[in-house]
Amino acid sequence: MRSYCLLYNFCQGVNLDESLKEVNPFFRRNSVVTVMYNFFGYSTFSKFLSTWASQGLLSDGWTKPCAPLISSFNHGIEENVWQHGHIDQLIKHSRLIKFVVKVRAIFLAEFQKHKSIFPGVDGEAMFVGTVLHSLDHTFMDWNMKDALWLDTSDCRFGKMAEMGQVVKCGFVSDVDGLLFHKRFKDSGHPFYDAVYKKAAKIDKELADHMDTCIIK
Repeated sequence: MRSYCLLYNFCQGVNLDESLKEVNPFFRRNSVVTVMYNFFGYSTFSKFLSTWASQGLLSDGWTKPCAPLISSFNHGIEENVWQHGHIDQLIKHSRLIKFVVKVRAIFLAEFQKHKSIFPGVDGEAMFVGTVLHSLDHTFMDWNMKDALWLDTSDCRFGKMAEMGQVVKCGFVSDVDGLLFHKRFKDSGHPFYDAVYKKAAKIDKELADHMDTCIIK
């Protein structure tokens, strides 16, 4: 998920311009947080790999000069986000898909109403980097009760299972001690509040976990 959010949000889903401090300060702060968190994820995260490998949390290969983790990120960025035209066929089978499909329509409709305070921002990109990204992490946290469920011995996917274990243990749950508001719920912002109010009628528990920026 993070790999495509890097491209999509840096280009279209955020705006760091100083003028937004007056026009839309809540969104500008969200943009700063998103850019910084993704910067750390792309540029700093891989520096921990040698330590984790020395502790036995990762197998050999992660610290090779070819930087396999960065290569994986870059591959996701280059592939971009593709349209999933038939995803509505899965609505009856998935709570998550039912929710995000319905909320996407709400999100984009509300975005059009408030577009004047989001200059230079693409609504679809913003949806990916807020609702979709936060729920992706939330469901990984909920569904994978134990990181050891991932099979690191698999001949094809074992390496990514190792990384999945690390991510599950340290990077999918909410960050504690934040000094700023990062939920749609009770944001006090007309756009986010409007989206939340309608989303909560579909599934309040999921709506309560929608983040306004990338911070996990």
